[in-house]
Amino acid sequence: MDISSKSNTPEEQKFRDYIEQEIQARLQADQIVKQAEQIVKNAIQQSNSELILAKRIFDLSDDAILIRAVDGTITSWNRGAERMYGYSADEMLLKPIDHIVPPEQKAALDDLFKRVYCGESISPFETVGIRRDEVRIDISVSLFPIMDAGFVIGTGMIAHDITEMKRAVSLRERLAAMEYANGELDAFAYGVSHDLRAPL
Repeated sequence: MDISSKSNTPEEQKFRDYIEQEIQARLQADQIVKQAEQIVKNAIQQSNSELILAKRIFDLSDDAILIRAVDGTITSWNRGAERMYGYSADEMLLKPIDHIVPPEQKAALDDLFKRVYCGESISPFETVGIRRDEVRIDISVSLFPIMDAGFVIGTGMIAHDITEMKRAVSLRERLAAMEYANGELDAFAYGVSHDLRAPL
């Protein structure tokens, strides 16, 4: 059976175009998140008008944005966090972050929080979160200090759900591997066919 001919069907091309569009959309979303993070950082430390802008970004963002106090409890939880993790703000405020962090990730995350409390911002890194229904999701997380009068009073956290993007990338890699295997199979079939036609 010639598998390679199936990879050129309109449905396959449409699917590939969809995957490419999804990846491009996620990359653009990552850029928007980085810009929003910078706006949030600046706004928290500046004038009231910028704080209003930060609040709008906080409220309207599709990404989970939360603030963790020095004592480890959550003091802010936006709608994006509600959608991503399945917990309402009322359920999470003044609670530890443990509900959304896998047990095996807690020690590493605590180390990062310590760095933030020393004034360091943590660039986006990939990790795993846990939703209310206990489903694990792939996320990209940024951490940054929340300052007041020169002192760190908490950690800002922006989490972007990259589960679908990672699935799309994995699927694209599998398709590329299949295309490569098809090419190898075609080359092998051609060689065998040539050998069978050659006189002995």
